[in-house]
Amino acid sequence: MGYALYLTIVCLFAVWATAHLLLCVKLARRSIRHGAIGLLVPPLAIYYAQHFALGKITLIWVISLSSYLVALTAGFIG
Repeated sequence: MGYALYLTIVCLFAVWATAHLLLCVKLARRSIRHGAIGLLVPPLAIYYAQHFALGKITLIWVISLSSYLVALTAGFIG
């Protein structure tokens, strides 16, 4: 795995982790229970975010996780 791919994987994970934390904070402002569960179980965070219609942060969460998984797969294949 090259240095650029390694750096990409680390940065994408950092973006996803930050988006996940912000998403859980926004969920906790609406319902503390949903925020806590979303923090511990990431797939439920996105489910609750769609339920509460938290638009842009939900999109950032999905795109960053998808990009991270693609880059991680590319690192294992290449």
